[in-house]
Amino acid sequence: MKKNRYLQILSLSLILLVFWSCRQENQLAKVETLKTDYTENLLGTDNPKPLLSWQMNDSSTGAQQTAFQVLVASSPGLLKEGKADLWDSGKQESSFSRIQYNGGPLQSCSRYFWTVRIWDQDGKAGSFADPPVTFETAYLDGLEWKGQWITNTEDTASQPSPYFRKNIETKTGLKRATAYVAGLGYHELYVNNQKVGNSFLEPGYTRFDRRVLYLTYDITSLLSEGKNGIGVLLGNGWYNVQSKAVWYFEKAPWRKSPRLLMDIRLEYADGSVEFISTDKTWKYSEGPMRFNSLYAGEIYDARMDLGNWSSADYDDSGWSPVLLTAAPGGVLSAQTSPSIQVVRTFKPKVHTLNSGRYVFDMGENFAGTATLKIKGEKGTKVTMLFGEQVNNDHSVAIEIIARHTRIPKGALPFQTDIYYMKGGEQETYTLRFTYHGYQYVEINTEPAVDLSQIEMEGLFLSTGSDRVGEFRCSNELLNKLYRAMINSYLSNFQSIPTDCPHREKNGWTGDAHISSELGMWNFNSIMAYRKWLQDLRDEQRPTGELPGIVPTSGWGYHWGNGPAWDSALPIITWSLYQYYGDTTVLQENYEAIKRYVDYLTTRADKGIQHIGLGDWVALTKTPVELTSTGYYYYDALTLSKMAGILGNTEDQAKYAALAEEIKTVFNEMFLDPATNRYKVQTQTALSCAIYQGLAPEQVVENTINDLIACINAKNDHPDFGMLGSKYVLNVLRESGHNDLAYKMINQKDFPSWGFWIEQGSTALREDWDGSEGSQNHIFLGDFTTWFFKALGGIQIDPENPGFGHFFIKPVFIDDISFVETSHECMQGKIVSNWKRIEDKIEMELVIPANTNSTFDVSAGYKIESMTGAKGENFDTNFESKAIKLVAGHYKLILGKAE
Repeated sequence: MKKNRYLQILSLSLILLVFWSCRQENQLAKVETLKTDYTENLLGTDNPKPLLSWQMNDSSTGAQQTAFQVLVASSPGLLKEGKADLWDSGKQESSFSRIQYNGGPLQSCSRYFWTVRIWDQDGKAGSFADPPVTFETAYLDGLEWKGQWITNTEDTASQPSPYFRKNIETKTGLKRATAYVAGLGYHELYVNNQKVGNSFLEPGYTRFDRRVLYLTYDITSLLSEGKNGIGVLLGNGWYNVQSKAVWYFEKAPWRKSPRLLMDIRLEYADGSVEFISTDKTWKYSEGPMRFNSLYAGEIYDARMDLGNWSSADYDDSGWSPVLLTAAPGGVLSAQTSPSIQVVRTFKPKVHTLNSGRYVFDMGENFAGTATLKIKGEKGTKVTMLFGEQVNNDHSVAIEIIARHTRIPKGALPFQTDIYYMKGGEQETYTLRFTYHGYQYVEINTEPAVDLSQIEMEGLFLSTGSDRVGEFRCSNELLNKLYRAMINSYLSNFQSIPTDCPHREKNGWTGDAHISSELGMWNFNSIMAYRKWLQDLRDEQRPTGELPGIVPTSGWGYHWGNGPAWDSALPIITWSLYQYYGDTTVLQENYEAIKRYVDYLTTRADKGIQHIGLGDWVALTKTPVELTSTGYYYYDALTLSKMAGILGNTEDQAKYAALAEEIKTVFNEMFLDPATNRYKVQTQTALSCAIYQGLAPEQVVENTINDLIACINAKNDHPDFGMLGSKYVLNVLRESGHNDLAYKMINQKDFPSWGFWIEQGSTALREDWDGSEGSQNHIFLGDFTTWFFKALGGIQIDPENPGFGHFFIKPVFIDDISFVETSHECMQGKIVSNWKRIEDKIEMELVIPANTNSTFDVSAGYKIESMTGAKGENFDTNFESKAIKLVAGHYKLILGKAE
């Protein structure tokens, strides 16, 4: 939809006054937050040209980078001398705070050091960042691996997890020790009886016969001179699913028994290098991990504890030689997406059901594992059942979320874990190769263990993308909804974006793209999404066809998911570009998106798409042809934009023409030319036509009015599903109807988001009623982006991706007395806070260094005063409603306009 923007800006003379009045003459430009591929001190990359980025550390008003110089060297000593044996970018006249490495060829298994200096708006050069940051390569060529794949059995039905071990010798003068580990399905690495790292469920989930991720670990500090013990424990993960469900992962084409490939690289002070790798000299044993499944859970028998099995002095004479085995078949790639981490912990309240049987209530719905601490007799059986809801007698209910599993009688049930006690002192057990979606844990002990001997802690797991967005306001319902969204988003990112963390755990493409923008507002999620976009490319068929679930066992290609789901590929790609300004993501996905759009064209019937899942969980249905064709148009138009950015003018023209053809046939089918109104009068249909840009200019006003009437007819309640949840509030915001958007969000009765909170939800639900579905879904959560875009007013400038320039257009809802929003973009933290003081609005704005913003005063208000961080007063005698703000910290007082 075409936006009405005020383009008159604060005069250049005022900006120059600000520069000179606020900046100290002797202050030099500084940099901070140096990252390699969006990661601090990146360990283990196979990218030969990583992206180097930084932030300008300058709180002065008007701080702006005008040039930069990057140095990359093989040692920090060279950088101290101002030398760069790998790359000296030279002085680059640019405000960009990132650049792709373009120096000499990087070598595998090597550590590099880099630094940067910048020139400010006055042309003054700062110092190089000190200390420099590092990044370390893994294998740049998959043929460089030294190790062999090993296993304990080829039987995929074998249940006990294999424990592998080997003793190694290190010489005097060890400088650095690095382990490269590909352990499928999941692995844990141990050195001298210490677990390496604090992540869970590694490596990330992929289509294993096409791509296998490996992890890089720095184990230098864990090794001693001389003899050392190395151990690896494997779990099934998605590689060897042993619990049946309707998604057929037990029939996945990649399915094999767990297996391990590892190289340990030892680098010494004299320059010599030694590799110790997996081969036939390794040994294995079964141990206490008797069974593990992502759908069911774990069986752990502590009576079979192996002791210090990864220590150097362990007696492994009873262990068996390993089997050499075949590789999984997929390309070996370094995992550079964030690992799954514990993001929160929970201390539960406890309800006693009867002797030895208790329910632990964590207080919130989340995804993760748990740590059990218990003291009792040897052989005591502890059964743990995890679920979202409880029955009337407070026992845990799982029937609803277990309905897609087909676990046979006698096998470990859904979301159930069993622990057999070793006996004696207090025992501690943490689930390691599964995760559950839950709030409640029902524990049954046989024989009964008194509650005083049991402790439990909930561990919230999620892909560990750093938090970059925050929101809070005076309306507690909105705060609870925001926290519920965060819970659901984190619960549903476990190396891939998922629909729910229990019943399916599937990477549904529709759920992923609908929730991707809220993910980018709140988390530094680019590397997590780039990983999943690679998964999409790995799943794409030569025809361009995509499945509705990624990764998939083969299920979902022909289920009719259609463009509204498959558009995840172009939508997430384009959103990442808008939020980060990184053209690399366009380059990575362009050809795949092109194949996909061409595939849609082969499926189109005179420009109309007839397949798709449609507006999922909508109370009032919208024709699939309308929503699917809307996405077909969006995909073609977006592909044209990408082509233009990448310099492919032929494709730009081709797909722009295709988009126009689709727009024409869409309106021929759905628009009544006699009335200039759309034939389908649903909230989703009307907002789709506006949001996707399908409505001709002459019918936009009618369509918006019809949308408002549609909403009013439902007493200002949502009457849409997953797709409409993306369209409606954005259209209302862009057309200036934010009071109505707020009314919809603020409803507390059915159907509404607030209804869930009134029912006690701490996460977002699967459908509006919520009684028969998942209590932890993310696909209806995009409404929370309105908190940032409208209440905070922070909005991307589509013409300046990556927040080099952005808009601040806050909406002052009468019912709200204060709002606090922030978003840390690539250049730094943007802040937009406001509060009411009698009949005025007091605003705090932070525009990060090396950015600028257009502040658009809300209708009915005018700027009465504006001061800087040091109390300097700025002239506000200007007529424009939109003013250009350079970097700085501002306090504004807004009064009612006459």
